[in-house]
Amino acid sequence: PNPNPNPNPNPNPNPNPNPNPTPQPQPQRLGRLAGGAGQASGGAGAMAAEGVIAKVVAAVNLAYTGEAHNRQARKDADNWLCEFRRQPEAWAVAGELLAQPDAGHILHFFAAQTLHTKLRHDFKELPEDQVLGLKQTLLAHLMKALASSDKPVVNKLRLALAAIAVQTNWHGFADDILSGAAAIAPDAGPGAAEMALLFVVEVIPDECRSERLNVPAPQRRAFLEALDGMAVKVFEFIARLSTSGDGATVQRLVNPMLRCLRAWVEHCAVPPTALVQSPLFYATFQALNGESGFEESFEEACDAAVGIMRKYDAAAPANAPVVQEMVPRIMALAPRLRVAKETDPDEFRGFVVLFTEMGEAFLDFLLSDRDVGQQAVFELLLECTSCDDPEVARIPLQFWYRMRMRISEFDHMTQDALMSAFGPVYKQLLRILLPLGRHSSDYNVDSFEVMREYVADALDDCCMMIGAQDVLDDICRALSGAMGLLLGLSPARQLEEWQATESCLFAITCIRNRISVRDSAVFGDLIFALPQLPPVDALRTSSYRIIGYFAAVFRSRGDLLEPCFQFLLAGLGNKGTSHDASHAIRDVCETNFRQLGEPVLGLFDSLGGAHLDSVDENAILQGLSAILCNLPVPRCDQFLQHMLAPSMANLALAAEGKGGADVAKELDKIAVFMKYTRPLEEHVEGLAPEHHPVVLALQRLWPVLAAVLARYPNKSSIVERACRIIKHAIRSAKRHITTDTLRFVTDEMVRFFDAAPQSAFLYVTSICVADYSGGERAAENAQIFCGALVRLSQRVSTILNTEASFDQHPDIVEEYSYLIARYLEVLPSVLAQSGFVPSVLAFAGQAMRVTQREAHTGVLFSLTIFLMLGVPPRDDKRPGGVGLKSNPLLRLSPEEQRMVIGTVQQALAEHGAALVAMLVRVLTSGMPFIGYEGERASPGTVIYGLLQCVPEAFQAWLMESLGSVPTQINENEDKQEFMVQLSKARGARDCTDAAYRLWRRAQNGHRRQAFQAGVGGGPG
Repeated sequence: PNPNPNPNPNPNPNPNPNPNPTPQPQPQRLGRLAGGAGQASGGAGAMAAEGVIAKVVAAVNLAYTGEAHNRQARKDADNWLCEFRRQPEAWAVAGELLAQPDAGHILHFFAAQTLHTKLRHDFKELPEDQVLGLKQTLLAHLMKALASSDKPVVNKLRLALAAIAVQTNWHGFADDILSGAAAIAPDAGPGAAEMALLFVVEVIPDECRSERLNVPAPQRRAFLEALDGMAVKVFEFIARLSTSGDGATVQRLVNPMLRCLRAWVEHCAVPPTALVQSPLFYATFQALNGESGFEESFEEACDAAVGIMRKYDAAAPANAPVVQEMVPRIMALAPRLRVAKETDPDEFRGFVVLFTEMGEAFLDFLLSDRDVGQQAVFELLLECTSCDDPEVARIPLQFWYRMRMRISEFDHMTQDALMSAFGPVYKQLLRILLPLGRHSSDYNVDSFEVMREYVADALDDCCMMIGAQDVLDDICRALSGAMGLLLGLSPARQLEEWQATESCLFAITCIRNRISVRDSAVFGDLIFALPQLPPVDALRTSSYRIIGYFAAVFRSRGDLLEPCFQFLLAGLGNKGTSHDASHAIRDVCETNFRQLGEPVLGLFDSLGGAHLDSVDENAILQGLSAILCNLPVPRCDQFLQHMLAPSMANLALAAEGKGGADVAKELDKIAVFMKYTRPLEEHVEGLAPEHHPVVLALQRLWPVLAAVLARYPNKSSIVERACRIIKHAIRSAKRHITTDTLRFVTDEMVRFFDAAPQSAFLYVTSICVADYSGGERAAENAQIFCGALVRLSQRVSTILNTEASFDQHPDIVEEYSYLIARYLEVLPSVLAQSGFVPSVLAFAGQAMRVTQREAHTGVLFSLTIFLMLGVPPRDDKRPGGVGLKSNPLLRLSPEEQRMVIGTVQQALAEHGAALVAMLVRVLTSGMPFIGYEGERASPGTVIYGLLQCVPEAFQAWLMESLGSVPTQINENEDKQEFMVQLSKARGARDCTDAAYRLWRRAQNGHRRQAFQAGVGGGPG
């Protein structure tokens, strides 16, 4: 072969080839890798050490074929191999493994993958005089892999050749590969060299654009421009291959030829006129038409046609030649679509994809104000949509969505014109959608549910195009006809032929957000008819949903409320309908609580025999809570006490170790009442705090909750549920929570936490601080909160007293950090006066060592707010440089601001150096990087806060801490670059990016160390 590594080669892909190329031996440095695949490697120094090869083989066997139960060993082996690929000796080892014919598929795949990786990332390691031999070696191994049909190895080797083509500006790859393959394997059979060429040519454009290919940007751009320039000649070159052999050989080449067309069209700038004149373009439609010699190429032809349509935007005038050629040729395939629908499901699916892609790609062309045959295209797409196979039918539904969205992008006048012009098409679509949503025994459950999601979206598109009222009218007409037919059948046949009625009911539920119940005549008549439908679960489910979604209709049709409520109650006894019935009862109660009143509360006493799951039962309890809210306070308290009594009794027994109650389930029931029982303002206006129903309920509940917490002190699921009850009660009672009640609750949280440290107690305290730190009693409440913080902090310090303890109790680290953040946010001046600020900073500096993501984010968040308090607020009211939405300092007087800022600055002077040392440790010690993906806080928000608060001191602390990081982990250049990037940072995002780069390089350093430590004994 005659590869051309000249940096300014002839861009013609068909230079004058050497008619009789002969493989030439090349200088030996990297063993077999540098010579031909069959050559002996030169010298002991050129051979990879046998010991290293043995370790690689052992690691590959363990990583790829090791015992499944030994996951850690396989993971260690895989990590070791990943690090090995970064080493210079990986070139030689990969060459040796590929040259061993008996190495087996797995080792050959690893070797080919390694060479591809090295060529992408470490090409500079390869001596210049080895490049020519490497191309030859890769091509030789590609021919062998093609002969043995080893597709994974073929793929990696062709990608490696593509990578080396870009790295060496190998513009003459076409002739070189073709002639080289023929010379290397002259006995491979007809078409073998051409097949090798097509396999490589297909992936060159994609590999050139790959971000994983480490090549200078100017070189990449230059090669891409060269590919653009040679694309037409490459197509001609490939097309000539189809005339150089017998029919069987050409037929084998058609598929890779079409794949090349798709790849080059996708990644290169092929002029539209040149494309439609290419023989490959016409070969695409020969395959789509099933012409002789192209029978096995339908799928590749579909992909190529789709790729062309996606590349050439119909809105661009320059692409008119492609549009004008593609649309009529694809439309001419309509008869084949109809034949395939009856005879070949796979081919039919391909045609549906093709027509859908045509509609989407040429949508602006179809939306033209002149007649370009749009109606024929829309009718064909409607025909595709009406397919019985849900997997296929939902493909064109994407087109109708895109068409609706494209119309919505025009100005209002144009929108109205387009909706008027194409509204009838959506009317036709609506008639197709109703049957598409029907139940069928041919559907599996997953396909049916996915199909219904698509139908629901398409119904929404119809609402937008022709109006929700028109859609509802059409559905109701269809429903009326379907219900008339259904109710006219015998009871036995009704149980078999209900699907059309149910699909109409389902359609109404899909457009519920687009319509209102003001048209009470429609909904009143509909809801009146629902109880008459046969007792089929699917029918009942859709009926119950309609009653729940449109429960407001009972405000004007009160006569329907009682029979419909009884209809819903009947559904509770059926496992197939109980979920929707219970949620509909909730919706009816919440919407019609004034009409229902006390009588419906009797439902509570019958729930025990309904055998509902907890979610459904709690939905009903939520609805009953809405009824309670409308009652006068005495009656509300009476009923609430009655409804809480069974759960309280069961919990009391459980606390004594008696009974068989599900404690978590009983606590959840109580939590529902505490959350949703919020009496109307008209009933609690002027009410004494001690008479509020929720306050009274909390007082009655407290002994039971305390007993449960004492019984299950270490069961976090129980503790969290009990605390959830307290949280909801505090929020539901609002201003009726007195200072004494608040003191009692916070004291109890401290007592519970002291006895059994659970993070939920910290969370409840945080809620109290957030909800009751302002108002008339702010000063008195602040003293309560500060006392609670001191006592909680003392207990936390006894738990988090070793380095390992932070990772052992991540939940406490997380909630305590957010508790601190809450105090800093709502009580900054009180906290500053308490002398507690230095302790906050000291804790955060220690807690940054925690590796659990949520806990670490909480620590960074508390630090972010802390540092915000050390910077004077900006005049434009934005936060002080740490990227949060509000600055607590803005709520303080100027004197208080100066006091808080001074306190924070003093704390940083005392503990800042230790904080920065821990921050550097987090970034360089191998811990995971947290905060790069947009979490609430990140190392960048902390770093930027420090730059804003104490810029000079921070830089000094940072330089000192970075100096202690070994150069094996982060080289001095890494540290200097980090400092420079911080000096240019304009915000927290810039600091996060700089910190991430430092962390990534530290990770690489740790991997290098781990690999070097493992070289002596291999992985594991």
